[in-house]
Amino acid sequence: MQNQRQSISGKSDSGMSLVELLVYLGLLLVVVVILSGLLINLLNVQNRVVNAASASQQAQLIAQTLETGVRNATAIKLEQVSSTEQMVTLRSAQSASNLSWVCMAFYFNAANGGSVRYQRSPSAITIPSAGQLGQWTLLGQGISASPQGNLFTLVGTRLSFNFASRVQNSPSTVINSQISARGGALVSAPCF
Repeated sequence: MQNQRQSISGKSDSGMSLVELLVYLGLLLVVVVILSGLLINLLNVQNRVVNAASASQQAQLIAQTLETGVRNATAIKLEQVSSTEQMVTLRSAQSASNLSWVCMAFYFNAANGGSVRYQRSPSAITIPSAGQLGQWTLLGQGISASPQGNLFTLVGTRLSFNFASRVQNSPSTVINSQISARGGALVSAPCF
């Protein structure tokens, strides 16, 4: 009897040779490398899309909050705190069944990637210290002012703002808008 079985066609059924196995493993490795590259690229694209959406949402939140406050304002004040910091203070009507007034402040700080913070109070809001600013509501990080250097510009009762919002390596979302106060007669007390 023979040690190896012969198939009907006369060929041996003993398996693959080492050369065939190495060729198959090489082909499998090429396929795995190509699929891994595609997966990594897909994950990078997904990450950029998520960051771009976050930057856009953040920019829209800042613009909407500013718009609501300024449109209902009776007085607006802009202070240049330092070369990289600005604060807008306003007296604004609140939407409720009974009309009430509140003081609002928006603070832009270009340091550490840039941020816009927000504060509301029934009384005057003063320029905060660094510790106090940390307690304000953070509207957005990764905020940079316009190339001219100022996020806010005030002419009469019209507030202009121009900024870019960016999250990590995503494209920037740019907001450039003007809002006029429509709150009626000029009254700044007790806010400033």
